[in-house]
Amino acid sequence: GYVQVGLLGVLPAMVFLIYDNEWKLLAVWKDYALAFAIALLMAAPFLVPFLHFSPNFVKDTDPTFQVAQPINFLPINLVIDEVDYYHSDILGKLPFPHLYTLFIGWIPVILAVIGIVKAKAQDRRTIWFLVSLIVIEFMIGSAIILKWLTPLIPNIAGIRHPPQIAGLAVPLILGLSAYGLEYLYNMTWPILKLSVPGFQKDTIFQISLRWLVLFVLFISLRSGYQFAQSWIYVQHLSEDTAEILNSLQTESLAWVNPPFGEQLFIEPAIKLGYKISPGILTYDWKDRKAPVPVVEASRNGIPDGNVELVEVINEVRIYKRLGQHYAAVYADDSIQPCHAFGSGGEIYVYCNTSVAGKLILKENTWSGWKVWMDGARVELTGQEWIEVDAPSGENNYQFRYLPWDVVVGMFLCLIGI
Repeated sequence: GYVQVGLLGVLPAMVFLIYDNEWKLLAVWKDYALAFAIALLMAAPFLVPFLHFSPNFVKDTDPTFQVAQPINFLPINLVIDEVDYYHSDILGKLPFPHLYTLFIGWIPVILAVIGIVKAKAQDRRTIWFLVSLIVIEFMIGSAIILKWLTPLIPNIAGIRHPPQIAGLAVPLILGLSAYGLEYLYNMTWPILKLSVPGFQKDTIFQISLRWLVLFVLFISLRSGYQFAQSWIYVQHLSEDTAEILNSLQTESLAWVNPPFGEQLFIEPAIKLGYKISPGILTYDWKDRKAPVPVVEASRNGIPDGNVELVEVINEVRIYKRLGQHYAAVYADDSIQPCHAFGSGGEIYVYCNTSVAGKLILKENTWSGWKVWMDGARVELTGQEWIEVDAPSGENNYQFRYLPWDVVVGMFLCLIGI
């Protein structure tokens, strides 16, 4: 998401690509416009549902952008490979490395400067496109532009971690360094010759010193590789992880939650088909609560509500909430649980109840959900959760999420193709 926001910074820099040196509009602007339109159409299966659903989103905001590192310090991260620096709060940043790591080293930066100074005349507009965009990305990454825009568009305050956007400057700098490398390679370099007097051919070996550039590039790649080893590595999940996840298994599609805030549990839990609430979210439903997990793992004390301790696994306590059901028929004086199975937007519920009531499914309701009871279409009634009137006896329900926005998005994508 931050990368997508940063990509909007391309738009003002496009002026260098659609105007010539005399500031006359080039015909190529039509090609860029067509490419942009095709890109929107191709992304429609994502964009249309996103725009349709976005009024339901709420996100934490930070109008002061406290995470942002000042622009006079942020570019320095391009050449700092000291791991302890990224775990510190010096130079106006927080001790969270993932926000600020930009290291590529001095060599590509120096090559980029050479590319700017020594670029060919026919490449000038491209060079200035890259330079202006680098400046824009650092201004967004340090929140300068965001602070200008927030009074006009308050939702921009939701871009709480703008330094990550500055990473878009890296491929642009490498693009400039390619120009610098081309200049160095095409220079007139001395030639190293090896000769032995008296032979028919005095020179038996010669090589241009321009190939020293390869050695410099190797050093640059090696420094980047070594720096990456501090952050990119394989971490094997412990046996406790699998044991804790197995303890969260339920008989129905009940919501569960692994230890709060621990990323290592999320992917394996989803792979197992668990429904996680709240998990780790950057967005929330507006004016609604997340479904309460029926089973919850905790390292930080007893969860809220009526819970009982069912197991302890290496300091992780597994609690079960009493009286919580994923699907149940609620009558005036009784709660009759139902069995639910399925995945995603296709959920099947079987109920065998003695009295009529209201079947409540602990899923946030939204336009696009449809339900059939024993093969016949029935109407949903809930405002917060998915609800439907439930007669007594044995009944089978099929809940399907079939929103119009996906169909529209796929149709627009087909036009784009």
